[in-house]
Amino acid sequence: MLKLPRLRPFDYIAAAFAVALIAAAAVSAYSSGSEASRLKVQTAGGEFVYDLRSDATLDFDGPIGITRIEIKDGTARVLSSPCRQQICVNSGALDSGGDWTACLPNRVFLEVTGADETEVDALSY
Repeated sequence: MLKLPRLRPFDYIAAAFAVALIAAAAVSAYSSGSEASRLKVQTAGGEFVYDLRSDATLDFDGPIGITRIEIKDGTARVLSSPCRQQICVNSGALDSGGDWTACLPNRVFLEVTGADETEVDALSY
């Protein structure tokens, strides 16, 4: 029979600290995205940034036609696109920092960014 060593007070403190650290990391990782403030649209023609607080309807030309995007009430969504499967249209409204959708056949990419979001590039660790 294997005899386990007796736990000492510091062992309990270390275990409680480890559990608290894991819980804090889980809350941070699974919390909702940051507050949305901008819509970034990337197309073959360039990259465009729009304020989500200003309502607008935008048209972007792509290789197969025009993708129409609506910004309304702090959200952005694809109204129409010439692609066959309409996945971008059916993805619904984007309203949180980090939300994105794309019309791959028309090469239009939408991403909602938050006010406090910093960009990470390939050189960041």
